[in-house]
Amino acid sequence: MTIKQRLFRSNILMIAVPVALAVLFDVLMSVIMALHFGRWEGGMDELGLAAKTVETMPALFWAGLAMLLVMAGIIFLTNRFLTRRVSMSITAPLNTLSYGVRQVRDGNLSFRLDYAGEDEFSPVCGDFNLMAERLEYLERARRGDEESRRELIAGISHDLRTPLTAIMAYLEGIEKGVAATEEQRKKYIRVIKDKAQNLNHIIEQLFLFSKLETSEFPIHARPVPIGEVIAEMTAGFTEEYAQKGLAIQTEIPEAGVLANVDIPLLRNVMVNILENSANYKTAETGEVLVSVKREDAAALIRLADNGPGIPGEAFKKLFDVFYRADSSRGTKGSGLGLAISAKIIERMNGTIGAEATPGGGLTILIRLPVLAEPEGPGGKEAAP
Repeated sequence: MTIKQRLFRSNILMIAVPVALAVLFDVLMSVIMALHFGRWEGGMDELGLAAKTVETMPALFWAGLAMLLVMAGIIFLTNRFLTRRVSMSITAPLNTLSYGVRQVRDGNLSFRLDYAGEDEFSPVCGDFNLMAERLEYLERARRGDEESRRELIAGISHDLRTPLTAIMAYLEGIEKGVAATEEQRKKYIRVIKDKAQNLNHIIEQLFLFSKLETSEFPIHARPVPIGEVIAEMTAGFTEEYAQKGLAIQTEIPEAGVLANVDIPLLRNVMVNILENSANYKTAETGEVLVSVKREDAAALIRLADNGPGIPGEAFKKLFDVFYRADSSRGTKGSGLGLAISAKIIERMNGTIGAEATPGGGLTILIRLPVLAEPEGPGGKEAAP
């Protein structure tokens, strides 16, 4: 019963009880007078009735006063009882809410109210539970962000310190004359240049990631035939990665599937994934199969390598910043590539995930929303 209904019933009872008592009082007084005047025994003349009335006035007065006092007491007790019940129906839920607020204030965000009533407090308690659930989620997210920031700082420190240490060591070797011959000096300079390029790549990746994280990086997406675009990209990568010991194969049977993408950023994603496959290959020549096909309302891009793969628990963190599955995929790379790839695909309204390659290895799955197919060859757009 709602509080409004309780108050309405209480007000009705506060009126009904006095009225009922007044009627009862009137009936009782009528009975008393009838008995006292002998109306049930045969009547009286007017003179006798008047005399009898005068004689009984004090008794009737005190009887009426007593009945009024009884009525006032009953009304007072009725009012007090009903007021207490209505008050308890309000204060009890308020006390429950107050206790819940104190629990949340003291940090017990897992606390939930168990309120079984069906009144105005029921939605309030429901909203309180939703609020506590939201606060608990935000607190977990905050702790996760703090952990990610610590890992980010540790990752940046590691990835910057490694090439810097090498640069300083080789510079010191040149300064102290360790590189005594011209050939040795050129070798040292090549190493220093390579490490400097690594530093520059890390800084560029960090800059790109920060822009994508704050949504300040512009996305210039346009409808393109995604299969043809991926085919052209992989054709351009084939020779470059063959020199790194990675053989790229393609399987793109479908044509004319349009997706809205930013081609330079999609190329960045492809490079990041191929770099991982090249860095983590265990055979002298690694292999990666790139395929594109339509899957419902999405274009599915698969890049499946035959490397060592990753442990099952690593799949959840694979696209986190600076995460490396060290136990199986080594410590090469900056740890930013897949995180940047995830941000780029997300900005293009797609999804990215990973699964184990049958027979061993890692498969990256990219899904991009499919647009309406072009009417003819004139509607196709090629990658620049």
